[in-house]
Amino acid sequence: SHTEFTVNINSQPGPMGFEYTSGTGEITTVDAGSVAAVHGIRPGDILLSVNGMLVGPTADGDVTEAVQQRPVVLQIREGATRGEPTDPEPPAPPEPGLLLQAAAAAADAARTLGAKLGLVDTR
Repeated sequence: SHTEFTVNINSQPGPMGFEYTSGTGEITTVDAGSVAAVHGIRPGDILLSVNGMLVGPTADGDVTEAVQQRPVVLQIREGATRGEPTDPEPPAPPEPGLLLQAAAAAADAARTLGAKLGLVDTR
């Protein structure tokens, strides 16, 4: 049988740093360094309850809100295949065209300001 453990969290309200499958409660990802990771939650673990509310297909919305409250008490069962926390997905880099547009707009603004201050010869 797999070990069950309780996690009591009293930190600032906010994201826990994990995602789970609604209905089964299986934790699919845990962000490295997150509140969840620090408290020993790993991918593959099963989220059984949040503040005494059982995790199930009908409780999904309430659970999502409840895990962000503090204090919060999570009941977890270690999964058969526990993984390690992973670094969160980095944000997608901006499109190169957007950077060029921003640089051109900044250059135009600098020229306009310079002309208004008499620092740039606009002839």
